[in-house]
Amino acid sequence: MNMLLREKSMEQLIDRRSCRDADAASVEAMIDVAARCTAGNLDERPSMKRVLQWLEQEIAMPPSSSYSYESHSDHS
Repeated sequence: MNMLLREKSMEQLIDRRSCRDADAASVEAMIDVAARCTAGNLDERPSMKRVLQWLEQEIAMPPSSSYSYESHSDHS
C-alpha cells in the first residue's frame, strides 16, 4: 500500500470543499482503490477492469442529468 496514503488521515487526503456530499465510507473506498492502484509492486496493482468493478460496487454515484453513464464492466 502506498506509504503516503497509509500514513495520512482521510482529512489530510481530501479537500472537503469538493466532497461535501460524500459519505465517509465512499471516501474510504476511493482512498483504498487509490492505494491499490499506486502499489509499489506493479504485480499488486489491479487491472482497470477490476478498479471499475470496485468503484461501481463500492461508491454510490448520484445520477447526473448532464450526461448519460453506461457501465463498461460487462464489456471485454
